[in-house]
Amino acid sequence: WLFNNHIWKITSISKFTKVPNLAGDWAIEGKNSNDFVYTGTLHIQQTFDKILVKGVFENSKSFNEETYFSFKEDEVVLSYYYLNEPKQKGTNFNIHHGFAKIVFDSTINTAEGKYFNDDFRETKGIWKLKKK
Repeated sequence: WLFNNHIWKITSISKFTKVPNLAGDWAIEGKNSNDFVYTGTLHIQQTFDKILVKGVFENSKSFNEETYFSFKEDEVVLSYYYLNEPKQKGTNFNIHHGFAKIVFDSTINTAEGKYFNDDFRETKGIWKLKKK
């Protein structure tokens, strides 16, 4: 329990295990393929062996279903498959699945991402993220 929740976050340990600490709240500025601009927050909860990614937006919220890390030079890449649900029923905004790929800079303070949705939404877009 101690390692899984705390010790792995120590910089020298996380460099050895290659598990980056992405936990925290991230401000999102997004733009979709229909030129709709929006904001939101990405909440990341993390232990050594689990990660929960929750997106909160004005009209919807999303939850990761499958998630993995990869590395590109000195950048960390977080990729995840998600389920997005509208906050209000009866709108033309339907529940849908999507995939997001977020590339964090070496300081893990900013990131840029891309996403796309399934056939129910048929949109894609970009994100700029900044740790709160």
